[in-house]
Amino acid sequence: MLAALAGPAPLWALDPDRSIAQYTHTRWTSAEDGAPDFILSLAQGRDGYLWIGARDGLFRFDGIGFERISTDRPQDDRAAVSALMVARDGTVWVGYSSGGIETYRGGKLRDAGVPNARAYVMSFAQTADGAVWAELGGVFPHLMRYRNGDWQPVGDSWGLPQEHPIDLLAARDGSLWLTTLQSVYSLPRGTSRFKKMTATPIGHAALGEDRAGRIWLTDAGGSRPMIWPQHGRFPYPTPPAPRAVGTFFDRDGNLWGITGPEGIFRVRTPDAAGESTAAAAAARVGTIREADGLTSNLSPAVLEDREGNIWVGTALGLDRFRDAPVAIEPALRHIPAWGDVLLGASDGDVFVGGANRIHRIPPRGVPDIVLDNGGDTEALCEGSAGVVWMVTARRLVRFHKNRSTNLPRPPSELGFNDCAVDRHGTLWLTDSGGLYRQTGSGWAFQPLPGDDGARARKTLIAKADGSLLVSATSKSLRSIDYPRQTTIDIGGARPLRDLRTIYEGSDGVLLGGAFGLARVRGKSVRFLDAERVSAVAGLTGISQTPDGETWLMGRRGITRVLTAELDRAFDDPRRPLNPRIFDSRDGLPAYNVREGKRDVVRGGDGRLWFATAAGTVWIDPARLTRNPAPPPVAVSALRACGTSYRDPVRVTLPSGTTSIEIAFSALSLSMPERVLVRYQLEGAEKNWQDPGLRREAFYTNLGPGTYRFRVIARNNDGVWNRDGATLEFTIPPTFLQSNWFVLLTILALFALLWIAYSLRLRQVTARVRATLEVRLAERERIARELHDTLLQSFQGLVLRFQAVADRIPPDQPLRSVVEQALDRADAALIEGRDRVHELRTVSGNLAGAITAVAGELAVHSTTRFALTVEGHPRELHPMVHDEVANVAAEAIRNAFQHARASEIEAILSYRPGELRFDLRDDGVGLPAGLAAGDAPAGHFGLTGMRERALRAGGALVISSRKNAGTEVTLSIPAGAAYVPSRDRKRWFAPLTRWLGTAG
Repeated sequence: MLAALAGPAPLWALDPDRSIAQYTHTRWTSAEDGAPDFILSLAQGRDGYLWIGARDGLFRFDGIGFERISTDRPQDDRAAVSALMVARDGTVWVGYSSGGIETYRGGKLRDAGVPNARAYVMSFAQTADGAVWAELGGVFPHLMRYRNGDWQPVGDSWGLPQEHPIDLLAARDGSLWLTTLQSVYSLPRGTSRFKKMTATPIGHAALGEDRAGRIWLTDAGGSRPMIWPQHGRFPYPTPPAPRAVGTFFDRDGNLWGITGPEGIFRVRTPDAAGESTAAAAAARVGTIREADGLTSNLSPAVLEDREGNIWVGTALGLDRFRDAPVAIEPALRHIPAWGDVLLGASDGDVFVGGANRIHRIPPRGVPDIVLDNGGDTEALCEGSAGVVWMVTARRLVRFHKNRSTNLPRPPSELGFNDCAVDRHGTLWLTDSGGLYRQTGSGWAFQPLPGDDGARARKTLIAKADGSLLVSATSKSLRSIDYPRQTTIDIGGARPLRDLRTIYEGSDGVLLGGAFGLARVRGKSVRFLDAERVSAVAGLTGISQTPDGETWLMGRRGITRVLTAELDRAFDDPRRPLNPRIFDSRDGLPAYNVREGKRDVVRGGDGRLWFATAAGTVWIDPARLTRNPAPPPVAVSALRACGTSYRDPVRVTLPSGTTSIEIAFSALSLSMPERVLVRYQLEGAEKNWQDPGLRREAFYTNLGPGTYRFRVIARNNDGVWNRDGATLEFTIPPTFLQSNWFVLLTILALFALLWIAYSLRLRQVTARVRATLEVRLAERERIARELHDTLLQSFQGLVLRFQAVADRIPPDQPLRSVVEQALDRADAALIEGRDRVHELRTVSGNLAGAITAVAGELAVHSTTRFALTVEGHPRELHPMVHDEVANVAAEAIRNAFQHARASEIEAILSYRPGELRFDLRDDGVGLPAGLAAGDAPAGHFGLTGMRERALRAGGALVISSRKNAGTEVTLSIPAGAAYVPSRDRKRWFAPLTRWLGTAG
């Protein structure tokens, strides 16, 4: 299939003035580059991809790599893709040689449901009404029409007989054209019946439409428009195309076509009126075959993309032809050992001295041989009145007005480097030893030794004033205005290492060589060092244009820089130089690795000619185009967890995905290797990444979340597509990564902390309780000891004294004294028993004890006291009961005795988490520092209160303000204060024992 791009016109097209051989040709083969085998059809998508239909299926190409598009068709039914078309809505229509049609959209191929599913699909077309037409082979009807989701057969009822179809064309005016082996048919827009045209094809015939809207027919007899003068057959000479013909007109009006198994052809802007001579017509035709570098002569598919490149699909690979800035001149193929010698003559002609011949190229003309069999060209120069001097290995020739005159050649065995003619008309030659000056009787030689006697190449030019300038040593030039000669000393400047070219510019003399570039103005010399500016390294040619550009030939290739910018860089070495470098990607066949003999000259047509090691090439600055369009960018695939998502926009990946691969493309097919790409994954990266020519991004260790992948690109001329392409994907969390798990983890952590706190609290409580139990046991022991020893002994003594008292007569005064003493002893004994009883038992009525203390103090005071009990009273640990009662008593006594308060309020709170006692008065408050614990010497009340609180496992807080009363708060944790219930004792007993042991 051979077609032009449907859709927007290309940004530029191939230069029609160039031959096919002058286009830059790039090839991709299946063996070396992974291109598909046996390409049958080509199309370009609206996103910029090149779609390829091949024997092994469907592929797309971004200029860097080939991507295979998988189909759901059974593996044993995977047939060659014989037809491709991109519809106006962007859908890719795919036809198979074994039958069936699929459409590609949204990253997937889908069956289009054509009824004739086993018919060979030959081609597609889409007319202006949006209908898609499919041309089928091997069945009848041969044409199917798809509109609004339905297929309709097109046969007899449409005026189409059962003739074998060949080619199908949708014209711009909305009509549809069809060729068969016997006829040509046309379906005008808005009708439903084909008309048979008068033309009769010769064998397989292809259709094409030119810029004027004329339909052309190409067959075994050549190419001709469907409407031509009636006085005879249109004699347009094009290569015969006996089989598998296809044609199209590119945007410059050139006709491209397939000649079956003989490669492709191009007719430069054919004229429907025909040429006046057969030779003129034949001059418009060019062909390219395997012998010219085409991957294969069998080329079934040709396409022009939106950038004006011509793509050819062959049996062995893929070829691209593009209009590169640097054009090779095919006629200049005879290259001397050290390269061609160039001369730009004053009349605009360019002379190119090659091996054994010299060519002249007039403005906008082609090379013409003006000297043959002269040996390798050594030097070319121009004298007065347009005389051109040609120095070859065997001759010295004076060329003037197309006449050549041989003159005696100087007797040099070294070979000549250069030549020039001074203002007196005298011819000068140089070799590595010195100068030869033409005289009336022969030649005069003047030696010019190099540094330390070493011989070096001597470069010579004639300046505008008629004087000569020649390189003398590495630190000097010699100016010659015969007979005067002046040495121009470079002085303290760096050596002119390997000086190869001298050029007189508009404002000074420029010197080029291995050292870089130098400018000489009078006695001033300025340098651009090659180590700092690589574009000026190894210069062999310099030329400046009237448009303010300086062109250089050097080690990096051809360099263009603005002359004003170059002057600023000479004056200030810190100023940046912004060169445009043309290299192999621009069509340059080889970088300059030659000795150099003024390797850049300018012709009268404005073209610049450059001598390289691979031949002479040219650039036309007037036709240099800038690519103004940003390159299309696409995300082609996302691969994760063994699954590939093609053309993704938003994707939800499996939970727990950590590694992904993203494939993307910058779809500028002319020079994809010069497209600059940047990408960034928002959510994982802060900076843009530069992948070079790689078109994949790899990420690992990704966590759950939503990410946004962005890719932007810059074309070969620096125009950015900053909108780029985006892909948003989400990685759902696993249960262990989810918010629920985080919440549960936090709750579990809080639970563990609470359990740890509770266990620690119980441990501390157990320790306090153990301490209290020890103190209680000690009290009981003391009580026993007092009861069993002291009280019993005291009771025995009382009984003895009673026996003594009974023996004293009642009337004796001593008896009354003894009995009084015994009464006091009985009272003391009763009081001791009460104290022992108090040591062994504890009253459970803490509120009563507090009230009793307050009642005793209130008898002799006007202060009002009130006690409030909150909560349900619980059984207290005996020691806690005593300590709380004592603390409360001390606090009440202080309030009654020292506060001078009118009201005292007490609150006893049995809370679930603590036992709390609060006492507030409205008295004068405590002295400064006393509440904080700074008790004066001899006062132990507050200190004792704090100690009792600490022994009970609680905390005592005393706060006071002057004339605002005092507040006492005693708080004891519930675990230390309350006696556990029997059930709780039973449940906590093992744990408490363990904690007690661990503590």
